[in-house]
Amino acid sequence: MEFDNYKQVAMKAAIAERNSNFYEDKGKFIRNSLNHEKRSIILDRVLITDIPGNPQLLIASDDIHKAAIKHFQNVVGPSRSPFKTFEDLPNRWKNRYTPITSIDSNIYLMVEGAPLSKIQKMQIYHFPGKWWEIVENATLR
Repeated sequence: MEFDNYKQVAMKAAIAERNSNFYEDKGKFIRNSLNHEKRSIILDRVLITDIPGNPQLLIASDDIHKAAIKHFQNVVGPSRSPFKTFEDLPNRWKNRYTPITSIDSNIYLMVEGAPLSKIQKMQIYHFPGKWWEIVENATLR
């Protein structure tokens, strides 16, 4: 009974937050709707070596942000690897990444079974911090 009450309160809070995000923070609304997290790396300094013999150390956050954007627009591009599929890999790497046949493929079922099935049955998709407790309880049974 207490858990059902908690689920109702959690759902109402999630709905209220989603409605608030719809009007106030469209980006967060879209990320939550798609179940995506915003992830980023915070850089406090960047060394630019565009001009040979004249390196620059950037420490201003706006300059760092602009340099990161420029880098990813101009330097980082699509993969240039000639290997598009597993079959394209050289034999050395195919052997390395081919599953080991002597290991039973069901080895993880006991470990994944209870928690995974419990998570898949959960009705609430936004359960920050609380889902871990549910998983722990499922594994103890």
